[in-house]
Amino acid sequence: MPMIVSVQVRRFSTQANSVMFIMWQLMGCKGFVRSTSSISRHFYHYGTPFSTVSSTSDVTPHTTTTTPIFNISCGFKHRHPLRGFPGSRLFSPARSSFGHIPCQSFHSTCCQSSSNQMSGWQAEKAKLESMSEEEHIQLLAKKRAKLMSEIPPWNVYYKAKFAHLSKMLSDEDRERCLDTEPDFSGLVSIYQGDITKLGIDAIVNAANKSLLGGGGVDGAIHRAAGDKLLKECKTLDGCKTGQAKITSGYDLPAKYVIHTVGPIGEKPDALQSCYQKSLELMVQNNLRSIAFPCISTGVYGYSSENACPVALRTVREFLEKHPDKVDRIIFCLFMEKDIDLYEKEMQVFFPIPKIAEGGEK
Repeated sequence: MPMIVSVQVRRFSTQANSVMFIMWQLMGCKGFVRSTSSISRHFYHYGTPFSTVSSTSDVTPHTTTTTPIFNISCGFKHRHPLRGFPGSRLFSPARSSFGHIPCQSFHSTCCQSSSNQMSGWQAEKAKLESMSEEEHIQLLAKKRAKLMSEIPPWNVYYKAKFAHLSKMLSDEDRERCLDTEPDFSGLVSIYQGDITKLGIDAIVNAANKSLLGGGGVDGAIHRAAGDKLLKECKTLDGCKTGQAKITSGYDLPAKYVIHTVGPIGEKPDALQSCYQKSLELMVQNNLRSIAFPCISTGVYGYSSENACPVALRTVREFLEKHPDKVDRIIFCLFMEKDIDLYEKEMQVFFPIPKIAEGGEK
C-alpha cells in the first residue's frame, strides 16, 4: 500500500498552495484538477493516476499502482465556467509562480510541463532509442567506434594465427576439447582493446553493488558514458552479486551497458550467474551483440586461470540453447596474460574443425 498524505481545506489557501508547491518540487509529479462538487488535486508519478476523491472521502489509491503520492483535496461551492473556482490560486509550472488559471488550463499546463521537464538522462535515453539505423551509423562514425565488422570471429582469428595457436594445447588440453559440432566459432571473438570504444549493441560493466562507479573497467565506462549514466544508475537501487541490470550507453558508442556484480573471491556459481544474467538481458532487450570484460579478476581476487573456463563454458552453453539470438559475443581483454589464456581456452570450448598447416581447411 502506498504512503498517502491528504491535505483537505475548505478554501484553496496560501497554505495549501505552499503544500502543493512543495509536493510538486519534491516529486516532479504531473497533476490535474477535476471539476466535481468539490475539487480534487491528484499527483502521480510517470502517468499513473489515482482514483478520484472528494473533500470529505477517504483517499483510495488506484488498485494497480504502488507509487507513493500526495493528495490535496479542496472544496468550493461555486465555479466560474471560464475562470475556474473563485479565489483559487494555482501553481503554474509554465510561469514558475502562483497565479489565477482555469482548471482546464491547469490540466494541460501540468501535462505539458511534466513532459518538458523530463530529466536529462531520460530525454537522452529516449532520443538514443528512437534513432534510426542510419542515424546510429552516423553517430558511430562520429565517435570513431570500433565496429563489430572490424573484429574477426574466432574461426578467422584462429586461421590467421594457426601456426602459433596450434602449439599451445598439450595432450591433456586436447582431451578437454569439446565437439566441433555444432560449430559456434563464428559467433565468438577475442579482442584486445578498449571496451568503451566498441560500437555494438551492449557492453558489460564489471560493476560494484552500488552501480555508482568505481575503479578499473567500471570507472572507465562511467567516464566514457558521461554523467547521465550515473544518474540512471541511481534509480536502479543497486545490484546483487551474480545479477545484472541494463542502462542506456549515453556517450558510449555501445547502445546499452549491462551492469553485473561479480563475486569477491572464487565463487564459480556466482561468476557463472553474472555471464548468464547478462546474456539473458541481451536477449530480453532484442540485442544481438555483447562484449564482456574479465569479471572479478581484478581487485575481487578471482584468478584469470579459473575465471576464464567459467566464462567460456557459460557462453558455450548459452549458444547451444540460443544460437539464433546472437550475432557476436566478444571477450574484451587487456592484459597479455589474459590474451594467452583465452587463446588457449577458446580452442577447448570453441574448437575449429581440423585445418592444415597453411591455415586452409
